[in-house]
Amino acid sequence: MTAILGLPLLTAIVLALMVIIPLVAYALSVIDEQRGDGSVTVWGRR
Repeated sequence: MTAILGLPLLTAIVLALMVIIPLVAYALSVIDEQRGDGSVTVWGRR
């Protein structure tokens, strides 16, 4: 298997997801807060 930054491939993917998912959730909450109606949306759907 290929190593990324010295880590096994699947480990690197899991670590990347552990960083990316909270950032996406935070970005969605900021966008929702700016809109101001308090309804949580994901890609425009309630």
